[in-house]
Amino acid sequence: MDPTYTYSVPAAQMISGGFDTLSHIMETYFSKPDEDNVSDDIMEALAAFIREIGLPSTLRELGMEDEAGLKEIADSCGISAGSYKQLTHEEILEIFKECY
Repeated sequence: MDPTYTYSVPAAQMISGGFDTLSHIMETYFSKPDEDNVSDDIMEALAAFIREIGLPSTLRELGMEDEAGLKEIADSCGISAGSYKQLTHEEILEIFKECY
């Protein structure tokens, strides 16, 4: 992929795309263990790449000034049945707090 194609994309869209990619990788990373699953290696390589290029890795780095809005964000998350582990809104809030 030629990175110059991304120059005209708004920063918020680039960040959203990056976090969307990360969320898909994390789905596999946190799913049931599988002997042939290379997601752990992919996740660790992606984390190293994010650090290397200086992408934000916390909500604070994305410009969130305080934790006040985290509950609203957590409450807006859809909870889908059939997930490996169905999270409650409280568990989602705790994840967002860890990401802050």
